[in-house]
Amino acid sequence: MSDIAKQTGKSKSVIRASLLRDGIELRGNVAPPAVILKSLSGKSNTQPPYGFCYFQGKVVPDQKEYENLMLIYQLWKLETNPNRITYTLTEKKIKPRLAKSWNRNSVINILNRFENKQIILKGGQLELR
Repeated sequence: MSDIAKQTGKSKSVIRASLLRDGIELRGNVAPPAVILKSLSGKSNTQPPYGFCYFQGKVVPDQKEYENLMLIYQLWKLETNPNRITYTLTEKKIKPRLAKSWNRNSVINILNRFENKQIILKGGQLELR
């Protein structure tokens, strides 16, 4: 609206009245809340679970972490306890996403996602539900 006012030399209120008179709908003065804008974009503030990442607004397997997630899944299926899984990951020098080193609670959180079927094995691939 400001650009049109500068180009025509008329005030914004005159331009607004003219547009409304011609039936052209104008957007509101109030911007939508940031929460609504984020929900429309499909991406949230939260990080996706370990082994997954955002790509074009969707959660997809993370190429860097997916192999490690498969290892955790295989060890879980072999009924390896969380302490042993933590030790194995540390021994293989596999780095967690953010922390300095693996800890038991991080592994338990990942295992809970398997147990609660938030992450399932489908067609040989782990999938987030």
